[in-house]
Amino acid sequence: MLGILLVWWLVTIVRTVRGTGRRDSYGGPQADEWRVSTLTCAAGLVVAAVFQWIALKGAFALGEPGASEAAFTTGLTATAAGFAVTALAFRPAKRGLTGVLGGSAVAVVTSAIVLIAVVVLPVDAGTTTKAAPHAAVPASVGKIAWRWQTPDGAPPYDVAVAGAGLVVWVRNGVVALDSVTGRERWHYRRPGSFAKGFRASPDGSTVAIRFTRRTVLLDAYTGVVLSEHSKGWGDEDPWLNSTGVVTSSRGQPLATLWPGTLTGWQPTASEPAWHYAPPRDCLTGKDRDEHQFRTMARDVFAQIIICAPRIKQKTYDLDWWYGSSAFTIAVLGLDPATGAEVWRHERKVSASPESVEIRRSGDAEALSVVWGEREGVVLEQASGKVLARQRVTGSFSTEGFLDVVNGKNYDKKWTYRWKTFGAGGAKRVSFSLGGLHRSRTGDLETGHTPLADSLAVAYPSWESRTKMTVTVLVTPWDTADTVRVPIGLPWAGPTGSLQPYSLRLLRAPGALVVAQMASPVVTGLV
Repeated sequence: MLGILLVWWLVTIVRTVRGTGRRDSYGGPQADEWRVSTLTCAAGLVVAAVFQWIALKGAFALGEPGASEAAFTTGLTATAAGFAVTALAFRPAKRGLTGVLGGSAVAVVTSAIVLIAVVVLPVDAGTTTKAAPHAAVPASVGKIAWRWQTPDGAPPYDVAVAGAGLVVWVRNGVVALDSVTGRERWHYRRPGSFAKGFRASPDGSTVAIRFTRRTVLLDAYTGVVLSEHSKGWGDEDPWLNSTGVVTSSRGQPLATLWPGTLTGWQPTASEPAWHYAPPRDCLTGKDRDEHQFRTMARDVFAQIIICAPRIKQKTYDLDWWYGSSAFTIAVLGLDPATGAEVWRHERKVSASPESVEIRRSGDAEALSVVWGEREGVVLEQASGKVLARQRVTGSFSTEGFLDVVNGKNYDKKWTYRWKTFGAGGAKRVSFSLGGLHRSRTGDLETGHTPLADSLAVAYPSWESRTKMTVTVLVTPWDTADTVRVPIGLPWAGPTGSLQPYSLRLLRAPGALVVAQMASPVVTGLV
């Protein structure tokens, strides 16, 4: 439509110039015809500019309009204004000079306003000097040391142990905290934007925050911007490591297994560094919720592939269930920087491929691979060494794992056991939940983490629709001497509608951190 208007305007101009004499170049009926065509073209451009401004307003609402959008809107608006002012201000006696100057001035001013708005779009960021964590994870806790609330009063989306303490993902960016004092160390926020994704590297050195139109990589210790990527790394949820970034192909939407491809990226570059595809007769799986076929550990990217003679991808929902069959599980430890295979662990099993999954330990030093109903293996992530040939689904490390002996819904007394791998012994704790306002949701959302001298278990209870209490029960190993630490939290979500695993207990330098993903308050215990 705009092209037709411009062509019509050019034809009119040519006719006007060719149809006028030297003495009547800027007057008479030809000039009127030129003015009408110019105004008509300007009206069409104005309509187009209005719709473009509506689109640009939506981009500004997200806090980050694209350069091409801003440039096109600027040019369209300036052209429409120039056409309109030139036609309205045209006077034959002044030979069009007023119209030309007026149109040019409006075009320049309009362009400057839009471009300045785009260039100076605020980024609220603060950095600090690099400092290594100056405190060890506490062996036990018994009181509240600090409380911190998100800047906008909205619940955080995630909390990660990184840098010299914690990094909290908030609505429009991230905030780093000193986990010893609870004070802010640095922040990176884009006012008016919405942070859509967040990753912290397993070693805690870097974090990535994804906005609508850019992904920003930050030093987790200082908050310094390491790189910006206008198109991210080609995936909405990449796996981040300080030495490399890994993304996976999406495959068929309804397929459980498919010959997926991995792509590696340098953290500071936007071009792929390497690709990996499973060999013939091997497929990989699709991550769903808590069911994963891949994860990023501290030193390697761990990928599961399932191999069997003539194994085929199944596409449709009716083909989701492959049934129990004999196949080979191969766990690959890949270098995130180069894609080279660092180690491989293979096992021949008879189970359903849908039952296979991999998890990493809280410190990202160990990997647990499970399949079937009872089988599993625990591997050291750096070398692929077998730490234990058993199924582990709870908290674990390179030394052992936490086992729930008696902790079912509505049991009055819960018992946990920490078992070391190999021939080591076990230690137990038992504690009563008497006096707590219990519910099925509270039983399901309980968080727990083992410490050197005790076990900490957090139990959520709702006092009202706007307030909840998390009671942290701290019990020294091989005793029943429980200390209760109640934490009152403002509630920002509907009662009984928590997302799975939303109550977090994090082992951070100098504190045990309690974070509820539906409350704006983060608490540190010592």
